[in-house]
Amino acid sequence: PRQSMKPCSALRSGDYKLIHWWEDHRLELYDLSSDIGETHDLAATQPERALSLYDKLSAWRHQVGAQSPRPNPQRN
Repeated sequence: PRQSMKPCSALRSGDYKLIHWWEDHRLELYDLSSDIGETHDLAATQPERALSLYDKLSAWRHQVGAQSPRPNPQRN
């Protein structure tokens, strides 16, 4: 699934990795201690953890002044 990368941000906290996909604002959550290949998305079964990590990611982006991706006006 990572062959066609779309804009995203990621955060690692302990054994957990959160990915925020910008185009559809989807979250993916992985426990790297048991799923190093990131094959079992836990966001649906652990929504509180996913949202907590998303809050941390958002706060960090704000703190460092990270720019958000914008659509390319030259693409259809």
